[in-house]
Amino acid sequence: TLNWKETLHFAMQIAKGLEHAHSRGIVHRDIKPHNIMVLKNGSVKVTDFGIARLTKFDTETISDMTIGSVHYISPEQARGKKIDARSDLYSLGVMFYEMVTGKLPFMAENSYAIMHKHINDAPASPTSIIPNLPLGIEQIILMAMEKSPENRSVTPRPNDLAAERSLSSIRNCS
Repeated sequence: TLNWKETLHFAMQIAKGLEHAHSRGIVHRDIKPHNIMVLKNGSVKVTDFGIARLTKFDTETISDMTIGSVHYISPEQARGKKIDARSDLYSLGVMFYEMVTGKLPFMAENSYAIMHKHINDAPASPTSIIPNLPLGIEQIILMAMEKSPENRSVTPRPNDLAAERSLSSIRNCS
């Protein structure tokens, strides 16, 4: 595991890379550690856009939509539903969870059981694994991993007091 400050540094860089892709209508669809490159200077690059889709083209089939790595797949992607940038955000939340805790949020005996957990189960709270983790980090991870894409966020939206409190509590940590 990384310390929470390093983890936040990496997660924010990944989020900025995804925001850049999303602003151009591109959804990555396979955010996972193997598709993140950390350069010698500490900067982070999102790689392997091989299964990415332009969001302006709604030509995906069900089999296309379930492509991705099962440990990082969003609930809507696991269901074969239409996905958007919020699916990448969920996958980033899973990676953030793993970076902080050293564990994946969902493990099971096969891929289908893991997808079922992404769809139906809540992850163990990161602070139950790492008790000294700032609450704001946990809140950001859990907001990114919300089951419903409409509730998913890592940055404050207008009137989003929970996200603003999470970021404030992180700023106050040493």
